[in-house]
Amino acid sequence: MSRLANPLVNELVIGLKDKDKYNASRPYDDAQFLTYVTNPSFPELVQTIFAAAGILAPTLSPRADLVATFLTGIKGLNQPASVHPSEIMRLNTSTPVTPAGSQNRLGVIGGIMPDIQMAGALAMML
Repeated sequence: MSRLANPLVNELVIGLKDKDKYNASRPYDDAQFLTYVTNPSFPELVQTIFAAAGILAPTLSPRADLVATFLTGIKGLNQPASVHPSEIMRLNTSTPVTPAGSQNRLGVIGGIMPDIQMAGALAMML
């Protein structure tokens, strides 16, 4: 059985040698996989494959942004008051309901980051 609250964690972030261990573990014990999140191997794999084209892996490790995205939630958006790092589905139930017809297709992000909304609209036009 695969744990797929955030499919990228299981499919891209967790290393092949620990996928079975990850899928068999409880979310409460996810701190044991923290190195995979803070130091992802995917950028290095991309660099290895495309090195001849001059593609370089980003050197942003350790990735605190990925820890927030996958393990703790984003402060002010979906992070509870008490946080234990775990890869679980997070739903912010304090976000008010938006009436039909006035929804932003980007959801909460569209309301707090209008520049992203504009970029998305431009991308759809291209």
